[in-house]
Amino acid sequence: MERSFSQFGHADHFNFDAALGLNDMQAQLEEIRDIESYLPHFKISYLNPSPIDICSLRESLSDENGNTNGLHLELESALRCDDQDFELVIHLELPNQYPSLETPHVSFICSGLSENVNTYLNKYLTKKLARELNPNGVLLETVIWIQSQVSHELQNRNKTLSTMNTIAILR
Repeated sequence: MERSFSQFGHADHFNFDAALGLNDMQAQLEEIRDIESYLPHFKISYLNPSPIDICSLRESLSDENGNTNGLHLELESALRCDDQDFELVIHLELPNQYPSLETPHVSFICSGLSENVNTYLNKYLTKKLARELNPNGVLLETVIWIQSQVSHELQNRNKTLSTMNTIAILR
């Protein structure tokens, strides 16, 4: 006789579907909706034609063998500093098994920062994301972290790279 985990009282303690990556597409969709809700000043663009939902998008990204590539998004916003607007562009690549088993690939560039500062912050972010594996996702927190870091660096852009401090938002 087969029994499910919920019959043994374990359903409230662990989400097996999430651990197996079965809810990853839904989690990704929810994270994108969170970004739209909490950060409405960001313009979100799919780098491929934007279908109605993530399932349709994954189908459009599939190769002829049915293997899906990651979901690729671009977020754009303007940050204001010293009466100037600077463009911030964030690239997100969500692997198929993000957030349950894989981390997102995130990079960004800000028009008001030097190439050295952009590179430094991107490397720091990559290391930070490699240490973070959260089955609930990290996109919203990551976008907020990027926005805070870039704002901080824009305000201090006349300082040398060696005197930069990073704000510890993601721990």
